[in-house]
Amino acid sequence: HLFLLRLNDSKFNYFLGHGLFPKQECSPTSDTFCEALNGFFCKLVTSSGCTQAEKHSVCKTGQRIKEPETNRRDTVCEDCQEGYFSSEGVTCSLWAKCSETQTKVEERSSVSDVVHPSIHLLPLIRGRVAGAAA
Repeated sequence: HLFLLRLNDSKFNYFLGHGLFPKQECSPTSDTFCEALNGFFCKLVTSSGCTQAEKHSVCKTGQRIKEPETNRRDTVCEDCQEGYFSSEGVTCSLWAKCSETQTKVEERSSVSDVVHPSIHLLPLIRGRVAGAAA
């Protein structure tokens, strides 16, 4: 049976402050049963439920999520392999291929793709945009 603690209850605030949510009230024969809050995973599970929770890890730039987090397991991250990048730490994307006519403005890395100049950055030639028809 589920129960609700009052928001100003010190026990409730203790659980929330440690990433836990009490799901079942203690009784003469059992302890309070807790689960991890959203954004946390249960680091230590006993017969009394989750007794220690920790915030989920966030993958860094240059990494991807190999295994997503659950309420019982942390996020598993891995570095992007050569030829791939991740600017947000979620997925790795293949580097763009440059054509022979494109000039690199910024080299690619594990955290960013190669950068080419945009057409509007090309210099003006005698009042016309380079490459524009007369």
